[in-house]
Amino acid sequence: MFRKTAVTLAALALPAAALVAPVPATAATPAYHHASIKWVKQARFKGNHATFKAKYRCYGGNANTHIWVSLKQGPKIAAQTIGELKKSEGTSKDAKAWYDTNPTAAQEVYIICNGHWQVQTFKLTRHMDKAKLTGRDHKKTFLQFCLFDSHVAAGPAAAPSAWVYKFVDLKKARKLHYNYNH
Repeated sequence: MFRKTAVTLAALALPAAALVAPVPATAATPAYHHASIKWVKQARFKGNHATFKAKYRCYGGNANTHIWVSLKQGPKIAAQTIGELKKSEGTSKDAKAWYDTNPTAAQEVYIICNGHWQVQTFKLTRHMDKAKLTGRDHKKTFLQFCLFDSHVAAGPAAAPSAWVYKFVDLKKARKLHYNYNH
């Protein structure tokens, strides 16, 4: 009798346990892929600040990630092709006006590396030893957008995971809008 009751209880318990679905502990992180930049556009300036919008995707989380973005103008910049500017190490000294992300507060310059496409507006600040951006050279404004994800070796000689170097059409803005919270 004892054996028959134990077998019956075990048989009843099995279907109830089968109804409970396993619950994953955490959501799966997307596998790592190389970072990519779909587009950059809407470069704007006002006073000592500039912004531009980009659509990018990167993987590997936000730890050890950063961007460097630069807008440069000047006769020496305008006289070169994008190919020449890409190879040049001296575009900062050639620039009459130079804004980039390095003088901007860290909480205002960030990237989100979660494997999904991000559309973000970035803020740049003028280097005070350089002139302000102008609308006169607006079609010959050199943009450098360099994204460093968590899989890039650290250090000043690190190559970016993805980058865009191009001339952008810079417009003067009445008010600058950019992403601040992340």
